[in-house]
Amino acid sequence: MKNPLLPGSVLALLAASACVGASKSSNPLSPTVSGPIPGVSISTPGPMSPDNAARIAVDQQPITLIVQNASTSGVRPLSYVVEVALDSTFTNKVFSRDGITPSESGRTSVPLPNALTPERSYYWHARALDGANTGDFSPMRSFAVYTPIVIGRPAPVSPANGTTTANTRPTFVIGNAPRSGPAGAITYTVQLADSDSFGNVLGSWTIGEQPNQTSVLVPNELAAGKQFFWHVRGSDPTTTGPFSDAAVFKTPAAPAPPPPTGGGGGGGGTTCTFTGSGPTSDNTCFLAEAKAQLQAAGRDLSGDCGAWSIVDRAARNMGHGAGFKKKSGTSCNGYSIKSIMFPDGADFVVLISPGTTNGPTWGFFAYSDPGIYAAPK
Repeated sequence: MKNPLLPGSVLALLAASACVGASKSSNPLSPTVSGPIPGVSISTPGPMSPDNAARIAVDQQPITLIVQNASTSGVRPLSYVVEVALDSTFTNKVFSRDGITPSESGRTSVPLPNALTPERSYYWHARALDGANTGDFSPMRSFAVYTPIVIGRPAPVSPANGTTTANTRPTFVIGNAPRSGPAGAITYTVQLADSDSFGNVLGSWTIGEQPNQTSVLVPNELAAGKQFFWHVRGSDPTTTGPFSDAAVFKTPAAPAPPPPTGGGGGGGGTTCTFTGSGPTSDNTCFLAEAKAQLQAAGRDLSGDCGAWSIVDRAARNMGHGAGFKKKSGTSCNGYSIKSIMFPDGADFVVLISPGTTNGPTWGFFAYSDPGIYAAPK
C-alpha cells in the first residue's frame, strides 16, 4: 500500500537510497566496507625464496615461492597477490594469483602449478591487501631456471687394462664421455702415474674432443719395461666430470744389446784397444763406447741401473775375464758400479755421474781380493 502522504517520485528515491546503503557499510570488518579506510597501513611481504639471482635446476621444479608475512595496522584480515613475469616491468606475466591466505607460521608458501621453461630468467614480487586498503609490491626478486650440465666418465680404450704396449711411446685412445645439458666444447685431461693412487703424476696431457673417440700421442718416450697407470676426465668451460677408471699397462722391455762380434782384446763388439789390467792402464775408451752402444739401442741409462748397464757392457766388450766387485743386493743393485775387476785381482775404479748424463771417468783402485770377483751377467 502506497503512503498517501508521499508522492511516487519521493518513494522511488528513498528505495534507491536504501539499496545503496545495503551495498556499502561503515563497519571495518564488513566484506563490503567502504574504503580505503583512513589510517590503515599495510607493510610489504618479504620475499624469502628463491634468493635474488638464484639458479634453479630444471629438475628442481615446480618452484615454491616463500614470503615473510606482511603486517597491518587495521583490523581486516590480509591476503596476498603474487606475480611471476619474464620481465622486470611485469608486462609478460607467466603466473599470477590473488586471494592467498597468509600462513599462521609467519611465512607463506606459494607453489607454482607447473614447471617453468628452462634457460630463462624470471622476476617475482608480492603484495598484501585487506579488501579496502592495498599495500605496495615487495622488492622485485629474480631467478633463473637452467638445465644442469652433466659430463660423465670417459672410457680408457687404449692402452687397454693389463696390456703391454707395442712401443714406449703409446697413443692414448679415449671413448668420449656422455653428457647432458647445454655443454660447451669438451676437452680431455689424461694423467699418467706409477700407481693407481695417482699420488705421483708422471705426465698430464690435454686434448680437444674428437668425433666418437679422442686420441693423444705421448710426446716423450716412456721408460722401457715398466708398469704405468692412466685415467682421463672430460670438462667444458664451466663443468668438470669425474675421472675414468684407471687402466694399467706395461711398456715393452728394452731391446737386448747386439751380441759381441769379436776383436778388441777378446771382448768383442768394440773398436777399443785393451791396455791391460794393471793399475796404470787406461781403458777409458771401453766405457765411452759402451754408453754410446746402449744409447743407440734405446736403453734407459738413468740412475744406478743405467750406470751398471754401462759397466756391464764395457766389461763384456773388454773381455780378458773382466767382471765386477760384488756387494749385497739383487739385480743391478747387486753389483758395485765402482770398479771393473779381473780374475788376477787387478781392478779399475769406474766413476759414473748420476742420471742420464752417465759419462765415464776412469781412475785406479790398485789390487783387490779375487774372492769377491763376479763375472758379468
